[in-house]
Amino acid sequence: MAPATNSFLPVINIVMIEKLALRILVLILSFSISVWIIIVLNSYSYKKNHKENDFIRLFPPHKVTPLKSTDLQLNSYYIAGILENTIYLGNITAPALLTKINLGLDSFTRTVLKFPSFVKSIGNGSRLILKSGNLFLMDGRSPFIFSCDLRTYHLTLISDKTPFSKAIPVSASSFVSRIYDDTLQQDILVKGNDKLKRTSRFVPAKQKDGIFSVDGILASDESGKNIFYTFYYRNSFYRLDSDLHQIYRANTIDTNFLAKIELGKLGKENNITFSSPPVFVNKICFVSDKYVYIHSSLKANNEDQSRFDEVSVIDVYNIESGKYRYSFYLENKNGQRISDFSVSGNTLVAITDRFLFVYSLSL
Repeated sequence: MAPATNSFLPVINIVMIEKLALRILVLILSFSISVWIIIVLNSYSYKKNHKENDFIRLFPPHKVTPLKSTDLQLNSYYIAGILENTIYLGNITAPALLTKINLGLDSFTRTVLKFPSFVKSIGNGSRLILKSGNLFLMDGRSPFIFSCDLRTYHLTLISDKTPFSKAIPVSASSFVSRIYDDTLQQDILVKGNDKLKRTSRFVPAKQKDGIFSVDGILASDESGKNIFYTFYYRNSFYRLDSDLHQIYRANTIDTNFLAKIELGKLGKENNITFSSPPVFVNKICFVSDKYVYIHSSLKANNEDQSRFDEVSVIDVYNIESGKYRYSFYLENKNGQRISDFSVSGNTLVAITDRFLFVYSLSL
């Protein structure tokens, strides 16, 4: 009698092969979808940071000429101001240190400022500002505002009332600062004096929130009669008078009307912060004589990307109208763009990495 055979074995083998093939197909599809998602996200990130911005820049020849440079040895310096052919530098890691360098960059003087005895410490967020021949030290966390006698380098307390995130002097006894208003739930600008009295205020237009979307640069001309507030993340700046009345609101030449910021909550206290890196539009603003100088981070359509990566671009606007005039480049150093700059007459001084540069401007 012939042995019995199992007729179900071929069927079982076919089913197992089909299941295995299906699993392999699912794995291949899952892998392909994952790769596609990564490619799409990378493409979005690249386009977000490198896309064409639908504007062009004007580059007249010979607007800026490099003269001299020197190595400061540290990259923590910033420019407090320029007075009588002397550059005044502060240092974010040494708040009491004042460094003076002549425009020829061949004479250095370092001085430690003398605080009143009641001051035990000053935070690294403090800043020295030279305005109309007067030197001030601003520390928003303490909060302290000091004036400095440039003959003795003694500091005198002027104000210690309200914490602020930014502040500038507009005269020897009055200041404009940025504070948080609990009622409006946003940062605003206020003007105060050495009598600790607020005299006026200005409310910047907010977008997504009242802090990050209104963040920006506070600056004034040498007289303190023209106050400028330039947004970091959108193409807009205000010109205000000395009492914070709006004279005009102007646009920078790029097209970033809406702040490209994404916010999220962090920690148990649900503090609001960036959930992804923001897109900077304007990084530095300086006001001098008839012009507003803005260091932009955005490339124009008529600029080459490789060249743009080697320089810091400065856009120049008319102070009276806010209209764009032209642009010029400052060369980067060690792959770093400028961290600060200041203009006095036909002289521009800039810090890039740890180097101080002096340029001649042809306005």
